Amino acid sequence: MHLRVGPLPFQQQRVHPLRGRFVPSHFYFYPIGYYCPNDDAEYSCATGYYSFGGASSCTQCSAGFYCSTTTSLPVRCSTGTYSNAGATSCSTCEAGYACVDGTRTACTSGSNYQSATGQVYCDTCPVGYYCASTTTATACSVKYYSNGAAASCTALDTYYYVNGQQIERECPSGFYLDSSKTACTICPAGSYCANPSTVTTCSGANVCPQGTTAMISVSSSGLVITSGQYTIGYTQSCQTGYVSSTAYVCTACAAGYYCTDPTTSTATTCAAGTYNTAGQMMFCYNCDPGYTCAGSASAEVAVSSGSYTTDSQ
Repeated sequence: MHLRVGPLPFQQQRVHPLRGRFVPSHFYFYPIGYYCPNDDAEYSCATGYYSFGGASSCTQCSAGFYCSTTTSLPVRCSTGTYSNAGATSCSTCEAGYACVDGTRTACTSGSNYQSATGQVYCDTCPVGYYCASTTTATACSVKYYSNGAAASCTALDTYYYVNGQQIERECPSGFYLDSSKTACTICPAGSYCANPSTVTTCSGANVCPQGTTAMISVSSSGLVITSGQYTIGYTQSCQTGYVSSTAYVCTACAAGYYCTDPTTSTATTCAAGTYNTAGQMMFCYNCDPGYTCAGSASAEVAVSSGSYTTDSQ
């Protein structure tokens, strides 16, 4: 029994050669590209449809295939192309999509992308890049990183740095993060780095070798510190112009004083008629004529009007 479906207005009708006479359908073979809803006439398939001979209706060309004419059978789309149902040709896969077996699949934003056309796969968003768009991978800027398959880059915190690939990495123990946040630097002697964001000067009766994360007491280090010496990871002597009030600490000689022996804890006062403005000095300057300098003077003082000096005072 044939399905009774009337022809569409735009479809061509071919009159049965024996119209007007009852002829069973099995006596007449209807051609490819046509359908025959009854025994008296045949109709051409619409664009994007096809039929095998003797069909009572036309079939729409499936997605992933194309039907170039109503008399041709469906052909699968080639690699990197796709089609929707009822297509007469296949389309090139756009950027941001992958096309396999005629089916188009969108790349996933933040996970993968495809910048080229006619491709069969999406590329994974690489390490050091972000993919806010499905068509582009953008490199992270300085002080930002991504571990790949990311929709955005993450700002570096104080415990990490980036290498050439902008990968998140933790600074090793005993290192600190430099100001550019692009490299880790070993903690210098005389300081300790409890974490990569802090560099602290060694103090007191302690030593701080290079790369240490905490101060080490002198008693446990085995070092013998005497007056006039200090520690910055190892024992050093105080410089001339300094005094040593206690072991481990050197103090700069103050203005108005001079210091010739760094092993002592006492600075010598500049004598009357001399002065010292700079500090950290081994001697005092003579006061210039027209000026007066009291003991422990840190500066010259001009004599008042009506007075004079004939020598340093």
